[in-house]
Amino acid sequence: MLFHINGSLHLAVGISICAAVYFVVRLVSRRRFHSKLPGPPHSPFWGHLKVLGSYTQRLPSAGYLHHAVTQMKQDFSLPDIFYLDLWPLGPCMLLLSSPDAATIPTTASNFPMPDVVTESFKGNVGTSFIEATNGPLWKHLMQQLTPGLTPTALKTYYHDIVDHARALHGRLQQYRDRAQTVDMQLELGKYPFQVLATVFFGESLSEQAYKDTTRMVDLMLTKNSAGALLNPLVRWHWRREMDKSLVRLEGEIEARICARYAVLQEQKGETATAKAPTLLDRMLLPRVKERLPIDSNYMKLVLENAKGFIVAGYGTTTDTSTYIWMLLSVFPDVVRKLREEHDRIFDIDFDRTFELLHKNPSLLNSLPYTTAVIHETLRLFPIGMVARQAPPDLRMLEHKGTRYPLLKNHLLGIMTQSIHYDPEVFEDPKRFWPDRFLNADRPIPRNAYRPFERGVRACIGQSLAMDEMKISLVMISRWLDFELVDHQPAKEPLFTHTDLDMKLGKHAFQVHAFTAMPAGSVKMRVRHTGQRR
Repeated sequence: MLFHINGSLHLAVGISICAAVYFVVRLVSRRRFHSKLPGPPHSPFWGHLKVLGSYTQRLPSAGYLHHAVTQMKQDFSLPDIFYLDLWPLGPCMLLLSSPDAATIPTTASNFPMPDVVTESFKGNVGTSFIEATNGPLWKHLMQQLTPGLTPTALKTYYHDIVDHARALHGRLQQYRDRAQTVDMQLELGKYPFQVLATVFFGESLSEQAYKDTTRMVDLMLTKNSAGALLNPLVRWHWRREMDKSLVRLEGEIEARICARYAVLQEQKGETATAKAPTLLDRMLLPRVKERLPIDSNYMKLVLENAKGFIVAGYGTTTDTSTYIWMLLSVFPDVVRKLREEHDRIFDIDFDRTFELLHKNPSLLNSLPYTTAVIHETLRLFPIGMVARQAPPDLRMLEHKGTRYPLLKNHLLGIMTQSIHYDPEVFEDPKRFWPDRFLNADRPIPRNAYRPFERGVRACIGQSLAMDEMKISLVMISRWLDFELVDHQPAKEPLFTHTDLDMKLGKHAFQVHAFTAMPAGSVKMRVRHTGQRR
């Protein structure tokens, strides 16, 4: 008995020593690799963890990394391409922070989606969601889904989008009439959520589905807060809450999938092909035509892409729309110019504007300033940073005559926000100035503006998102005014690259859920403009 105990003890000690040796060897290897490479001040022990932490600790809980990186790049005058050594708490990263550098893994080549992104969708949306996939599966999903999201295909849903925008207008009017503050993210989110449901399923989802989706976003925000799930009991409760939301949401979506599949079987695909099919139809029709059942694997594929399309798509449009209304509330000159454009193109009467939107969808193409407002908001508040993974056989990246060594499967980060706030790329980058996108004398540099990313892996829903936001601005901006409440504006800016926290307060910094969203609950008062009926 004593022999077995001693043997087990020796084995445990041996394993511990091997693990410690492995850790030290790996640590030394990583630190030596980065010691002479471009980046912020590097520590032989901490790598870049300590210097990065000095920036991230100033941000709200779950603060998005790009705020820290943008400020760090400016503070240390870092080059277009630089390294972050975050091992063992994070990946080793090569950050691309100029328009030309950003093209290397996105348009000049198509680097794959990294494992860290795929892992982030595990246990929530699912790893077969198109944004998490690579290779043949990604190509297959692109061939199925992207034809349903072209501007031509989206015309099928135009009238539905206008109707959903009118419903949003009506809900916001109720807050105005009751003199109540509105949770902007919660209320605005219902609009893109139901639009996306219509595009995917051909019909709206339930109010409970929306509640479960917003609950999932809240839970992801908790997960991305440093140390929030270290306590096993807290982690267990978090998993339980996520699973409850997933079970309800997946149950409703799976029922829609099965019902639609049965209809398509009865119609043998004939009715669906007579008009532009929904995204669900595009995924189911090949199975119907080949007389194949929906097995568990295919149900998983459809289910995860339905969840991903709705959860991620609703989040990006909601986040951007929330920032638009916040910015408009503190920049009255922009509101004035926006309303003037809408008066020129539409009618000063709400019902007549509604009719014109339905009658002539092409009027959306006559709104350059409205489009510029959206672009400028996305420049200031991009929906996140983009990550790509270096191919395993690539050992060196070359840019403007400089070679950058790579580790195996090195993570590459395209720092969209850093590019958008670079004074050498955008004039007066702190300023909310939509006219920069209309300035023919100083056009936006090529590859500089990239909120939806570029290349073959650019956001497939960007046309839909732009239409949604333009329509909602037309339907709301001339009849309602908004005022921020409880936003705690700063007396001095937290960072030098932006001073918007002096106007937007805590909301000026984004936090990481599924996408980059405003920190804190955005509460606003709604008032009648006194100028329109």
